[in-house]
Amino acid sequence: WHTIDRLFQLNSSHVEDKILQLTYAGATLQDDWVCSDIGITSGATVKSALRESDKPVLNIHCAHNGDAIYIREQIEPSKTTVHYLRELIASKTGLPVSVFRLVAANEKEMFDGHLLKSYGVVVGSS
Repeated sequence: WHTIDRLFQLNSSHVEDKILQLTYAGATLQDDWVCSDIGITSGATVKSALRESDKPVLNIHCAHNGDAIYIREQIEPSKTTVHYLRELIASKTGLPVSVFRLVAANEKEMFDGHLLKSYGVVVGSS
């Protein structure tokens, strides 16, 4: 059985922040789909396009309700303050900045005046 991800592989080391999107008969193909199950036969035409990745830059886990908050805005931990991150979270959740606190993965409370890098925050982390 041939799955989409085995047949069509993109060398991601050459194209950063891009994903390969494949469509067949108007449907976006998923990696785990089996070609024969969806009617893709030898010689079939599959449309491919490089798209911007929509992966979040940071994943924030809300301890109160278990929700995930995805930060997709471009931030640089070496230049971004905790206060700015708190403002982003407030704009996404509707919660006032004054009613929540941030705790880093190492369980240290994060304070507004500090940069994210001082807490070990890196792009793509939770």
